[in-house]
Amino acid sequence: MFWTEHGSEHGDAPALPVLVLHGFPTSSWDFCEVAQIVARRRRVVLFDFIGFGHSDKPHDAGYSLFEQADV
Repeated sequence: MFWTEHGSEHGDAPALPVLVLHGFPTSSWDFCEVAQIVARRRRVVLFDFIGFGHSDKPHDAGYSLFEQADV
């Protein structure tokens, strides 16, 4: 699976990171501009589900919503 992080672990105040999960059939690329804005104050983690965006696309993986939820 592919993920990327933006922003500082030590922002202005201790805060939980923002985890961005894309919809189907899109990828984390859709949120790059938003992530740059949010990353000014919070750490942002962008994630690509298996088979989408920069993640691997194995032939034997399950790509249904239910199978992706198990990830």
